[in-house]
Amino acid sequence: MIYLIAFIIFALPSYLIKFSISVPLAGGVSIPTTFLEVLIYIATILTVIFSIKNKDIKPYLKAKKYFIPIILFILAGLISIFISADKISALGLFKAYIVDPILLFFVIIFNIKSKKDINLIINSLILSGVVVAIYAIYQRVAGDITSDVRVLSFYKFWPNASANYVGLYLAPILVLIAGYRSIREKLFKKNTLIFYDISFFVCLIAIYLTGSRAAAASVALGLLLIIFVKYWNYINKNLWLKILIPILIVAGLLFSYNALRPDFSLNETDGSRITSSNNIRWEIYKTTSEILKSNWLFGVGFGSYQDHFKNLTQGRINYPEYIAPYALTPHNLFLNIWVNLGLLGILAFIWILYIYFRQSVRGKELSIVLGIVMISIIAYGVIDTPYWKNDLSAVFWLIVGLVVVLKNSKYILEE
Repeated sequence: MIYLIAFIIFALPSYLIKFSISVPLAGGVSIPTTFLEVLIYIATILTVIFSIKNKDIKPYLKAKKYFIPIILFILAGLISIFISADKISALGLFKAYIVDPILLFFVIIFNIKSKKDINLIINSLILSGVVVAIYAIYQRVAGDITSDVRVLSFYKFWPNASANYVGLYLAPILVLIAGYRSIREKLFKKNTLIFYDISFFVCLIAIYLTGSRAAAASVALGLLLIIFVKYWNYINKNLWLKILIPILIVAGLLFSYNALRPDFSLNETDGSRITSSNNIRWEIYKTTSEILKSNWLFGVGFGSYQDHFKNLTQGRINYPEYIAPYALTPHNLFLNIWVNLGLLGILAFIWILYIYFRQSVRGKELSIVLGIVMISIIAYGVIDTPYWKNDLSAVFWLIVGLVVVLKNSKYILEE
């Protein structure tokens, strides 16, 4: 099972491989699915079989604190299907973004039981990121790039592909590489350290080639937190560092705001892609707030956001041509969950995060590193949506699952 799970984690981008399965008993109805989804279902079925055979209920107890918020999150998804205008599409999104990753979560907590298992899973995720990064770098060398000189890696095979997809996937993996290497550098052999170093720089180059500022900011925050935690004892003993660090944090926040603030006095030609991107995002945030005013309780339903956006802004200047086509999501993690899953969905999600951070902060070194990875994901979520995609939602629940395992096991870092 552990090798099957490792392969699933390595193959997270394989949701790009889509096909349909015909169900003879249902009159030959074809059910669309993906290669990743089939792998998760196989692992889930095997997990259930083995658990019943071994009469093992301990993993349930490990995750019991998550049961109520997970049930509420699923319930919010079911309500979202019900109110969606396109229920078939909504059902597919519910399956891909809620059911599948939560199943993976339970597969993780039922089957990972040792430090060797955890090491294998983390390395599988890192290798997955390296493969995505290598193909992105190859694209840049080969000239297979977008009109604004950005790389798409394997995501070029997805409809409406964006270079941000590469950054969304690689940013948390890059932070994980740095954190995992940092806490285990005294335990690893030289060749192993070289592997992590090469992996880090390959992923870093790929993120640079995406041109994603959000990915760069997310990685920078994660790396700074890793340094902060690693050298906490030294920092705690030096007053000047205690004064300097808050100043640097405030300066970083001001710099980030200045980099992201809109400038409506400039057009795309005068202000470049960055100005255009900033302006569009702010208009999307503003319009999403308008949508939520009248849909704050239940949201608009899975797959209905862009239609609501277009209907609301069809008579506004420049919206149909320049803004609505980019409003596939609200470009904010929490706004996206709220507008799709309603108030119940966003409250359940925040509850899950609250439990997660309590466990990661109180855990061992690796739990703290995984907590930093989640912080980098949330930071990314300020201006993008690092969950609403098959691989990203799987990464989210994988990280949560690993912390659950660490919280309830005797896993230690020593070999």
